[in-house]
Amino acid sequence: MSFDLEIAGMRAVVTGGGRGVGAAVVHSLVAAGVHVVAIARSLPDEAVECVHYVRADLATAEGVEQAVSSVY
Repeated sequence: MSFDLEIAGMRAVVTGGGRGVGAAVVHSLVAAGVHVVAIARSLPDEAVECVHYVRADLATAEGVEQAVSSVY
C-alpha cells in the first residue's frame, strides 16, 4: 500500500534516525523527496547521501543544544 502525501520539497527532522525504525523513516522520507535532518546518538554505518546527520544525545540538555545549533 502506498500513499501520495504530497510532501516532496518539505523538511523533516527525524530523531533516532541512525538505525532501526528511525533509519527506515529517513529512507522513506528521502524517497518521497523530503529534505531530512536525522538526529541520533550514533551515526549509521551507511549514511544516506542527501541527509544531514547530527550526532547528539537528546536525553541530555547538552545534546539538545548541540542538535538545535546544528539545525539552525
